Amino acid sequence: MNYGKTIQKIRKAKGISQSSLAKDIMSRGNLSNFENGHYLPSFDKVVALLERLNISVEEFLFYSQEKKLIKFNHETLVTIENQGSLIELKQYAQEIDQAYRSTPQLKELYYLSQYLLIIHQQPAQLDLEKISQAIKPQLFQNNHWYTYEYRLYNNYFFLFTWEENQLLYKKVLGNIQKQNLLLSSQYLLQLTLNYVIQAIENQQKKAASQGLKLAKQEASAHNFLQPLITIHYLETVLVEESATFLAKIEELNIPQLKNYLQKLL
Repeated sequence: MNYGKTIQKIRKAKGISQSSLAKDIMSRGNLSNFENGHYLPSFDKVVALLERLNISVEEFLFYSQEKKLIKFNHETLVTIENQGSLIELKQYAQEIDQAYRSTPQLKELYYLSQYLLIIHQQPAQLDLEKISQAIKPQLFQNNHWYTYEYRLYNNYFFLFTWEENQLLYKKVLGNIQKQNLLLSSQYLLQLTLNYVIQAIENQQKKAASQGLKLAKQEASAHNFLQPLITIHYLETVLVEESATFLAKIEELNIPQLKNYLQKLL
């Protein structure tokens, strides 16, 4: 089975060049050889490629077996959810539901689509208790996390209580310091912002302030504009000046940004 050919199909479907995908993982030449069946990289390098492609190992193996790319994937689901269109989210979740009945490999995607429906207060086939029973043991009972577990945690962050997230979030930060983890800056930033939001909701101002400091360092280092705006907004929430900040956003006539910020809390 030529896994490199599957990598090539996914890369081309996403419009990513060989140079961009291979950067800091392997040489462009080695990636080209891998895609053409002339080179077999180590497992950790393959995982790094999948992480950059935003594809889970489970999805990758399924695509490899089927010899084709199916239209249902994690990236599309998350993109639809981030865009805030409930109509598109409900439609895509319904399509995933129908496909899952004949394709058990879509279980992870199916559970995530159901979870997103629930947190957006939409009708769902599953409930939070059933999702919790499936997701939480994978993280609490597994001491050795890999790319799959880190992504799973970020996806279901708000499924966990504040007390649980204090343990899990600190575990992630500790692992980053101790190990050479192939986690993107966007991952750490999004996870930290989720932590800050839950801290604010639980009136944990000290934890929220510490999280915002770390998030600002990450966002500033990589010039992430929207996260910096989000961080500034959350800072105003802490000092109870968010209404003034939202008024300034409204003056700029960017309703999508205002709606996005208001939905955070």
